[in-house]
Formats: sequence, structure tokens, C-alpha cells
Amino acid sequence: MSKGGRDMNTHVDQALRDMAASFEDRLDEVLDVEAGLRDVLLETQHMQLADNLDGILDVEAGLAHVLARDRKAPDEQRVVEVLWEWARAAASDAVIYIPGLGGFDPTVIARLATEAIQRKHKPEPNTFERVRRLALRINGVLDVVDKDATACIQTLDESGFVELFTEAQEWTINLHALGDDLEHGTIGLDEALEIVRRTALALLDVHQLLVRTQTMDRHLLRGTKPNNPGRPSLMAFATEVSNLIVPIKRLFDPSCDTVEALH
Repeated sequence: MSKGGRDMNTHVDQALRDMAASFEDRLDEVLDVEAGLRDVLLETQHMQLADNLDGILDVEAGLAHVLARDRKAPDEQRVVEVLWEWARAAASDAVIYIPGLGGFDPTVIARLATEAIQRKHKPEPNTFERVRRLALRINGVLDVVDKDATACIQTLDESGFVELFTEAQEWTINLHALGDDLEHGTIGLDEALEIVRRTALALLDVHQLLVRTQTMDRHLLRGTKPNNPGRPSLMAFATEVSNLIVPIKRLFDPSCDTVEALH
């Protein structure tokens, strides 16, 4: 090959190398731009996600809140797992696949996850709060009964109403205090169950007295009888108070669920 031919080939090779280098540089630029655009897009979607769910769903706080609680519904647990994957995907438009769960549309996951977190932020009252709330409800009904008693005060006085009613009020107060004592661990199981039983019995005593009084009034007061809107509730409340026995036992011995199931 002549010297001129070799020089030509050298120029061609150099030109090709220059073109390849230029192409690689441009390709790197394009890839950098695409990567940047993806980052911007994901960040934008993430910000939109945060804005749309602001005040409704804090992903990390909501997840921590749910994981900190005992979950009885496995479906809700799966929803929370899906929520976490969805949040990590920054609301990608693509269908999200969770191993063992299948594919999910992010918009559907958003709705389900939001509903799950909202439910979890409105939990059922624990045993302590359940005891306190029940005592407050009973006290409200006792107030109704007390006002209604003026319709037949003489008959009720003769039957010992004041004594029984006062006892029911006192045990209801003790029941409310029981919620705090249980929460602070300042009361034993036997004493706690005694308060529950005595409260239920006191409510039953008032209930039965009002039934007897209403029967007496038909004869003694010429058909006039007290209007006792709270009377039917006292029987129901006595039952509800008795139903506190198992959850209170559970506070002291979680195995009581198994024991109760065997009876």
C-alpha cells in the first residue's frame, strides 16, 4: 500500500474514532438528561402524592402507627404492606407487583391504603377506656332514672329505692375509677372483678325494684305508673358490665382466652 493510501486510512480511522467518541459523549448526555428527567418526574410525583394526601395519610407515620398495633385483620396488614411498596415507587404509573399479592393499580392502592390508615387512626377503645366509657354511659342512665323517680317518690321510698339507687351510683363511680386503676396497674385481679360483679348486681337490684314498683303503682296509684325510660337500659348495662370480666382477666393473664374457649 502506498504512503498516500496509508495516510487516508489513518484519517478515516481517526475520523471514525472521533465520531464514536462524539456519539458516546452525546449518548452520555442523553442518558444523563433522561436520568435527570426521571429523577425530576419521580420527585414531582412524590410531591404530588404528599400534597394530595396531606392531612389524610402520612406514609411513614401511618405505617409506624399500624405496625405498633396488634392487627386482627390480615387483609389490612397486606394493604399496609402494599402501601409501603407503593410509596417507595413514588406513585409510578406502572402496575406495582408485590410478591405473593399480585399486581395493583397505584390509584387503587392509594384509596385502600388511605382507608386502612384512617381506620387504624380510629381504633377500638382498649379495655381501660372501655371501662371508663361504660361507667359514664351508666351514670347518664342513672340520672334519667333518678329524675323519673319523682313520679312515684313515696312508693319508691317505701321500697328502699334511695338505698339501692345510691349503691348503684357508688359502684358506677368505682367502675369508672377501675379503668384508671387498671391502666396504672394499681389494682389486683380479684379486686377488679369484685368491682365489676358488684356494679352489675347493683344495677340489677335497681332494675328489679323498678319493675316491682311499676307493678305496685298499677294498684296503689290507680293506674298511675312511673315512666322509666332508663329501666330497660339498666338490665342491658348490667349484662355489659358482666362482659368486662374476660377482657379484664386478659390484662392479667393473656391465656384466659384459651381457657374461656374451652368452657
